[in-house]
Parts: sequence; C-alpha cells; structure tokens
Amino acid sequence: MNSGDSSATKCDLCQSTQSSFLFAAQDGHYVRCGNCGLIYGIAGKNNLSGLYDGLLESKQKTGKRSERWLDKTAIRLRFLNKWKSTGKLLEIGCGWGDFLNAASREGWKTTGIEISGAAAQKARDLYGLEVLAGPVETEAHKLPAGDFDVVWAANLLEHLTSPAIFFRAVQQLLRRGGVLFASTLNYDSWAFRMSASQWQYCSRPQVHRFIFGPDTLNKYCGENHLKIVRLKTFGFRFVSKRKGGKWLKFLIRPAENLIGSAAHLAGKGHRIEILAEKRSDGPP
Repeated sequence: MNSGDSSATKCDLCQSTQSSFLFAAQDGHYVRCGNCGLIYGIAGKNNLSGLYDGLLESKQKTGKRSERWLDKTAIRLRFLNKWKSTGKLLEIGCGWGDFLNAASREGWKTTGIEISGAAAQKARDLYGLEVLAGPVETEAHKLPAGDFDVVWAANLLEHLTSPAIFFRAVQQLLRRGGVLFASTLNYDSWAFRMSASQWQYCSRPQVHRFIFGPDTLNKYCGENHLKIVRLKTFGFRFVSKRKGGKWLKFLIRPAENLIGSAAHLAGKGHRIEILAEKRSDGPP
C-alpha cells in the first residue's frame, strides 16, 4: 500500500512521498521508498539523547575493548595514514571515545560528535577528548569547513534522523581528497532477504531508522561530491535476539558465522562498509 502525501513519510534521499509498507516492528513499522528504494522506519518521536544514553550504557558497562577490537583498530588506523595530511580526524557517533583515543595515540588530532550527552562527557572524562555533544545537525557547523582528512562513522548511518544532512555535513568538513569511512546495515544481503521482519536489526525503527544498500549509498555520496572508492560487505545475522532464546548462541550463531564468510565473498553481508573520497572537482 502507499503512504499518504505527508512530510512525516517523505523519503530522506529523494523526497518522494510514495512508499510501500514492508512490515510492522516493535515500536513502529518499515516502508520502502517507491522511487529510490531506501528503506526507512516510521516510529513515534522520542528523546534521542536520552535513548542513546541508555543504549550506550548497556553496551559499554566495563569501558574495555577486546584484544581483537584493538588489533583491528590498529590495522584500520595504519590504513588511514595514506590520507593523513592535516592530521585531523573526526568521528561522528563516537560513544565513549574508544576509537578516538586509539587514533589520538597514533598521532591523529581528533574531534568527536556524540548525540548522547552522557557518553560525550564520559569520553572527555576517560580520555580528555574534544567531543561535541548533540546531533550532527546542530554540531557540524561549529567545526571548520574543509579541515579534516578523515570522517569516521562506524555503525552510525542507520541511527540518524537524516542521512542527507549527515552527508552534506561530511562534504563540508572534509578537505578535498579526504575520506569518509562509514559502516551500516545492508538490505541487499542474504540475511535481510531470508528473514525480513525477523531480522535482528529490524525490531525497533526508533533505533534502526534507515536500512541502506550499495545503490542508495552511492546516491547519497554522488549528490554530495563523494566518490566511493572501496565497498565491502560482511556478516550474517538473521534471527532476532528477541525470538532466539538461550539456544541461539549455541545452535544458530556457528551456522550464521559460516554463512557470513560466504556472504562476504559474494558481497551479500548484512553490514556494508564504504570508503568515499571527496572529489577534487567539488566545493572546497
């Protein structure tokens, strides 16, 4: 069925008001844009800062990261050195600041933007980081334009109120030749195709507001003078934790991990990573 002609259901990417209902979820429902294919959630309004205060607290009770995470982060930071010119790195959605702290230790001049006021303060207290508290819509304009080599946004895009505003801000903040690293959910994945409404990441449209694919990410980047120079997918998670029970970890997860390796090779993983470079022929 089609949604009504309402600004509340206007597509963030193409501004179309034509959408088709996909499925109901815990606190709303998901639709697909009839013009560009972007999937987005329709849910009640909430206090986003307060919502993410609670989510971050539950996920980062210890404030410690695994050795695997530390090793993976070190590899990624070494990879980013090829774009190190001003030496400035911005992370949008920095949480408690673990990645920013690791980047600082590798010689980057770091800044963060974090919607959760509690998490932003925690990052300042733990590591002495410069972190602006608030949504990207209000905080990005406080930073110098064209000042950053790298904008880092891991597992963030699905949570934004407007990806269009995010991509415009990134284009303004990056220097020419600078890069955006972003990772998010992938609707062009085996997991989404197999499970749809049962997918682990489609239970709460208040939290996971958007679901992207290579096509929609390319459109967002192209409209903002960004060129995707690397794209890869990974992972396979399809059964909702709400429905899995205690047996999930022992029976389902090993199978998901095995399928995830094949999904990565086929480009059909449930998460998608892009590295997008600000084009030299765009705005300064």
